[in-house]
Amino acid sequence: MSQENNRMSYGYVADNSEDLQSKQGGRFGGNFGVAFIKAFSYQENVAKEGNPVREAIEVELLVRDRTQKIWFSPVNKVFGENSTELNPGDDGYDAGFNAAMVQQNAVIVHYLKALGVSDEALQNNLKGPFNGFKGFSDAITGLLPTGYESKPLDLFMEFQWNIGKKSDGTPNDKTYPTVPKNMKGGYFLVGAQPGEWSEVRGEDGSLGYVNAEGTPHPFKRDETFMSGNKGVQQFLNGGGAGAEESSDFSPNPMAQGNPQSKGW
Repeated sequence: MSQENNRMSYGYVADNSEDLQSKQGGRFGGNFGVAFIKAFSYQENVAKEGNPVREAIEVELLVRDRTQKIWFSPVNKVFGENSTELNPGDDGYDAGFNAAMVQQNAVIVHYLKALGVSDEALQNNLKGPFNGFKGFSDAITGLLPTGYESKPLDLFMEFQWNIGKKSDGTPNDKTYPTVPKNMKGGYFLVGAQPGEWSEVRGEDGSLGYVNAEGTPHPFKRDETFMSGNKGVQQFLNGGGAGAEESSDFSPNPMAQGNPQSKGW
């Protein structure tokens, strides 16, 4: 088939189509009641064509009008200091492997609890051992409550740690808000909390949220987080605008890797 056959021809397009409107995504910090997990499933292969097969638990996350996919795959890479990749038998490999497992397991639990799965159910059903990654995935997806796709969620987005790259390999102009890949910053996904939420900045630079009654939201970030790469937007030409300079999340929203060194 010629390339031209894949292109649109001149003709009628409805002028009231929502597809014509700009898509609004997530912003840095709290996004309240505008996030939904639309799919949570095991996939035999999420690798791009030509790459080695990679199985994964795939989460499809909708934030306002934009969707991205997040993948949790078996641990196959472990990194030490200075992002040096470690091999089995190297000093620090086992500790790094275990740290990756702990973080990713905790993130998966965090997603399920946000959807309403009780901590008791999680502990009872995720004891293991499992028949490989597929067995673990089956236990996870078996806990999903009916109608979870329609449950509104509160989501905290942080800035990317480093400036990413475009599809052509050139660098982006800045870091973008992204879904946290681990629990190091604290809670980032919970069932939508009732009320209107207002930002509260501490004198030390910390960030929190309260409703009209003064009740604090589970989302809070300390001064260390807010002064680091995840709390300050970076620009290619240098400098940082700070957390208040929020913008739509990454221009490649469908491709977010899994937390902590491709571990589960």
